[in-house]
Amino acid sequence: MRVDFKPVSEQGELIDLDGDARAYQLVDLKPSTGYEVRLSFPASIPAFIKFQIVDSSAAAPPLRSKPARRLLDCEKLIFATDSNGAVQGFANPAVLVTAKRRSVHRDGPTAGASKLVYNIVLAELLPVVGLPLDSIPVVVAVVAAVLIALVWSLYWSRSIFPRLLLWLTAAPAAAADSSSASKRDN
Repeated sequence: MRVDFKPVSEQGELIDLDGDARAYQLVDLKPSTGYEVRLSFPASIPAFIKFQIVDSSAAAPPLRSKPARRLLDCEKLIFATDSNGAVQGFANPAVLVTAKRRSVHRDGPTAGASKLVYNIVLAELLPVVGLPLDSIPVVVAVVAAVLIALVWSLYWSRSIFPRLLLWLTAAPAAAADSSSASKRDN
């Protein structure tokens, strides 16, 4: 099955729990480029997702996602292409996705959800830092927020904060002066 990893519909992809695997061909990859395959699914359906890169034309050993890193209900697999655009020696690379039940429903093993909705994305990585290209807007927004907070804190500490302190310390002094003046008048 040829899938070019364009953004999926709002409803996502469906896979049968404890069913057959789904394969996604990796096509039109750029040479000497890093990629990340991300797969996310809702926590409301407990499932164990396994995905790996396999060669659909040969019996090469698969490139598997590492089980040591756990991101709640999101899995990822990072790989790179060589100078010819091939994935680490695979002639016809494909991402193979399988889903298994992670729990038993209270009404028995056959009850509960039989399918899992998930989203799968292939993102190109920035060469030096290794961040996905689709995360650049988030990085820019965070940097802008930090700069705005820094500028505001400098303005606050040099202008508004000293005036506030003067106003707070002047108010009790003015009240004390007015009470002492009224005592003198009596």
